[in-house]
Amino acid sequence: MAIEDILKYIDAETAAKRERLIAEARAKADAIESDAAKEKERIEKDRRRRLDIARRTSEERHLRRARMAARRAALAARREILDGLYANLFKKIASLEGAKIPLYEKLLESIPQSPTAEIITSASESAIWSKLKKHVKHSNSLEGNFAGGFIYKTAGASWDFTLENIFADFRTKTQSAVAAIIFTEALDLLAAPAVKDK
Repeated sequence: MAIEDILKYIDAETAAKRERLIAEARAKADAIESDAAKEKERIEKDRRRRLDIARRTSEERHLRRARMAARRAALAARREILDGLYANLFKKIASLEGAKIPLYEKLLESIPQSPTAEIITSASESAIWSKLKKHVKHSNSLEGNFAGGFIYKTAGASWDFTLENIFADFRTKTQSAVAAIIFTEALDLLAAPAVKDK
């Protein structure tokens, strides 16, 4: 074999090896490109999923805030209705002059009276208290700034029978039941189908 044959053999082997290396490199590049495309697609899916979660979370947060605002507004409206109802009821009770004397007599009988006690009566009820003087043991009488009733104080105890206090106690005991009745019936009326006129 001559040198030329050896050189041709080496060139052929080198070219074949170069072609194999290039083919292997192309295959690796294609695999890397394919993996990169898959990774890009996975990242894009993950980005869209996170974006969707963030959008839904934001919508849910806004929806919760809107619901809370609606609840607050409904509660404020209910509170306003109840306040108006009880204010009107208090005015009516405070104006029932004929019922006050028997009520005050009963209240005075329910407490231990003392000749050294102090009684504070409503300035607006002086006519009623002039009639009740025989039922009250006390050493000092004052007038207070309240709608009606009285406060009776002894050395060891004090009883607040002002109409405001009696009514506040009444409201505390009845408000939940009254609200349930009023607002349940209102919801029932709203839910009932409308009756068409014939």
